[in-house]
Amino acid sequence: MLTRLRREHIGFIFQFFNLLPMLTAAENIALPLKLAGEKPDREWLEMQVAAVQARFASDVPRPSNWGGIRVVPSRFEFWQGRESRLHDRLVWTREGDRWTIGRLAP
Repeated sequence: MLTRLRREHIGFIFQFFNLLPMLTAAENIALPLKLAGEKPDREWLEMQVAAVQARFASDVPRPSNWGGIRVVPSRFEFWQGRESRLHDRLVWTREGDRWTIGRLAP
């Protein structure tokens, strides 16, 4: 009941670090409406997307307690298992700004 009251009368609070990274800005904005069974108005949705893009045109602020490291890979190896145990093993290797693909097995 409280969730419905918040959704229908107060609204949702969007914080960049709570958005789903696999969705576009428009999809993230429309998601709460879809979950509520409502269809967003196209004009309203475009205004919301423009506001988000304007607000985060440069760096997106993040909480001061967030940390981390940047991982810059030079090689990826993928295994795709098969019932025959002849697993596909592929490797992607970075050479400058390009990636090459090779097969390790079978």
